[in-house]
Amino acid sequence: MLNLLMLLFCWVLWTSLLAGLLQLGRHYSQRLIAATTLAPLLLLVSVLPFLPWPERGAVLPALWLMPHDHGISPLLALPTHPAWLEQQPLQAWLPELVFWLLAAGCVLSSVLMARQWQLWRRLHQWSLPLPAQRLAAVVAVDPALQAALERQPLQLRQLPHGGSPFVSGITHSTLWLPDWFWHLPAGQQRLLLWHELKHLQRRDPLWLLSWRLLCALCWFNPALRLLERHYHAAMEHAVDHWVLRQHPAQRSTYARTLLAVIRAQQQAVQSRLWLQANAGTGPAQVLQQRLQQILQPTQLLSGRQFGVLALALMSLSVPALALKTELTGLAPQHWLPPLQQGRVGSWFGEVHSFRQGKPHGGLDFIAPRGTPVLTVAAGRVLLSGSDSLHPNLGNVVLIDHGGGYQSMYAHLDAVTVQPGQQLQAGQSVGTLGNSGRTTGPHLHLELIQAGKRINPATLLPLNMMPGVTGE
Repeated sequence: MLNLLMLLFCWVLWTSLLAGLLQLGRHYSQRLIAATTLAPLLLLVSVLPFLPWPERGAVLPALWLMPHDHGISPLLALPTHPAWLEQQPLQAWLPELVFWLLAAGCVLSSVLMARQWQLWRRLHQWSLPLPAQRLAAVVAVDPALQAALERQPLQLRQLPHGGSPFVSGITHSTLWLPDWFWHLPAGQQRLLLWHELKHLQRRDPLWLLSWRLLCALCWFNPALRLLERHYHAAMEHAVDHWVLRQHPAQRSTYARTLLAVIRAQQQAVQSRLWLQANAGTGPAQVLQQRLQQILQPTQLLSGRQFGVLALALMSLSVPALALKTELTGLAPQHWLPPLQQGRVGSWFGEVHSFRQGKPHGGLDFIAPRGTPVLTVAAGRVLLSGSDSLHPNLGNVVLIDHGGGYQSMYAHLDAVTVQPGQQLQAGQSVGTLGNSGRTTGPHLHLELIQAGKRINPATLLPLNMMPGVTGE
């Protein structure tokens, strides 16, 4: 759970950095304004380092496969042994509490989206259906527009309280037209129709809904809303660019049309018709930027330039992957047995009356008192001594190995390491004994993964210990 929360925290930081770079780039370069694929690309780059990549040297540099030799991941590790969590209830409940708070936020965001959906339905009830013949006189002089409308079946509805034209719908498309649309000159009407039809061809309503759902589920990441706003603005700029490329001689007419939309947007905002104001072409500031691009167009990114930019952004995943490795660590690549020689006296999961019928939580290794006990992998000592965990365990050592793995060595006769000490694989942590509640000298070894005991025999190379089975 702690690793998951740490990954989410790293993702928020990394996405915020990318969103900040996007805002900075848009401020200094007008070419990025109409790049609709830039926001999805940045979203991919933000997620890429946190995918469950194989922790192999072929994927990560060899230096990163030794997280406990450098970095800060060992310093962030906390004990996750069940006996420790019983003594520290706050630490046991805090990660789950944070997780449930995040889940509650997702539920609340979903409820708010459901409320918006109800408002959409109410808007649909308030609006009036329009016959398709209403547009016949408008598109009659433009055969291409008429053919486009025939290829794109859609419903026409009259907005009840003004606002700006927009399209909606995933499977059944609807074109919403305000009453002032019918008072525009026919040329401006056709330009608006071309604009909205292009949105449908690009499936922009589906993309916007996807962004809205993503922002609702990941409400804790405010950078996603910046990416969503950029996508929305870039989408409108791209459609404007397409319309003007099809009708280059009508640039001034298109600018006047956009001015009418700006006035309608402002009136909708002043009338608190927030749904119609946000469902249309965007806030007034975005409309003003669009107007500037129409009157004073700048050259957009070419395919080659965007490819170079995409490669540069993808390369940013490398330092982000290093940051994730530093903060969360990697699971050990090599495990060693805890003793050079000995045998297993009790296997994982065995039930015995000595433990009141509870399954055995580790492996018991039988060897002479004073036998050196070795760490099974490189790591950092979290706890050591007789007062760290339950008194029945006697002298114990708890080591964090990264990647959510920890090992515990109990019933030691002597402890030779201190909390915070960095250990190499196979380094001695103490000597075997019978401190605590035991029936004789032995080593009780447990492996913990993500706060739960696992069978050490599935990871440790016990075949390297002569006589391990007692045969």
